[in-house]
Amino acid sequence: MKKQIKNDQHIRKIFLAVKDSKTADKISRYLFNDNMVADIEIGDNDSLLVGNVESDMGIKMVMTTTQDRVPDITNTVRTKLEGNNYEFVIVTPQNLNEGKS
Repeated sequence: MKKQIKNDQHIRKIFLAVKDSKTADKISRYLFNDNMVADIEIGDNDSLLVGNVESDMGIKMVMTTTQDRVPDITNTVRTKLEGNNYEFVIVTPQNLNEGKS
């Protein structure tokens, strides 16, 4: 029997688009080293960051975290990527059992 995951309103998905994989690797190290995120997926950006939010940045990062870590992540991204272009969207997963965000 498959175990159902309850929709936890404290979980957040953060979508971050950056210019290149070097920048993505740099920010990933900071976030993982300080235990700010549980998971990060990095891949080529297909022009849609999340939903109907478009992005022309080259690399898309999808991070899983909790609501209480969002301010730390926001500050780290702002500080570490200062002077670089990036796009940043935070969402609450609508239905974790179906994998939607």
